[in-house]
Amino acid sequence: MGIYLWCAAVDTKQSPLRKRIFDAYKKKNAKNKLFYELAGVNAVKFLYGRGWKSAHLINNAFVCASTNGKTNTVELLLNTGLITGKFLNDAFEAAAGFIGGVHLERVAFLYNNRRTCLRTLGNEDNTKPIRQEEHISDDTAIKAFEKAAASGDNTYSNIRDKSKIVKLLNKEQCIPYEMICKAFVAAVSNGNTDVVGHLRDDHRFSSESMAVKKALIVENPDVMKYLVILLTEEGRVPRVWKHQALVPAAMKKITYALFFLTSYEMESGLWTY
Repeated sequence: MGIYLWCAAVDTKQSPLRKRIFDAYKKKNAKNKLFYELAGVNAVKFLYGRGWKSAHLINNAFVCASTNGKTNTVELLLNTGLITGKFLNDAFEAAAGFIGGVHLERVAFLYNNRRTCLRTLGNEDNTKPIRQEEHISDDTAIKAFEKAAASGDNTYSNIRDKSKIVKLLNKEQCIPYEMICKAFVAAVSNGNTDVVGHLRDDHRFSSESMAVKKALIVENPDVMKYLVILLTEEGRVPRVWKHQALVPAAMKKITYALFFLTSYEMESGLWTY
């Protein structure tokens, strides 16, 4: 709480209050910790303008701001030119997978506006300031996609933000086929038809994917209905899987699945009374 009061004091130019809070904070905490934990862009500017400019401070503050702060603070720190590839990778992962919420605005900023990470986490230049012609590393993009696609906090806002991150990163060719499948399964389990519809057309997502087979046992009837419609499209999955789908559908008494699966087979002349 003291940090945010101090930020407010800086923003409103209340110098005596700012000094009292700052002095009290220093007695209980390391001075540098204040810089790491700041959320307000004006407070960061205030300290930066007074000599708090070491690369160590800036990089750690950058990761903290990416996790807990605001996008304009992230941008300010990034524009210092002191952020290294390792810390930009760390910040990107933190923003995409922070426990308790997904910060879409910061993820989108780091991904779209400043795609300046080194290509690999093990690059020998990974401790040097980033160069703008370089890109977010494949390993970082994969980890961020995995965190956003995983099951977890399923509140509406969190699912919505995770969906946007999955769709944002899905176009990266470095995302493994197996991870696309896991993301599909998680989307089905969460009842997230938006991601299901987006991933099912991915060229890496073949008709043999085990994700589709696993998705057949989902208990959400709306998602089940949607999946069955996809399954009945000619050539999307092997016919034997359609037959296997009847078993869990019948056991769970999911009438949508039974209706669509049987009607498709009968209309195709594959089954007869």
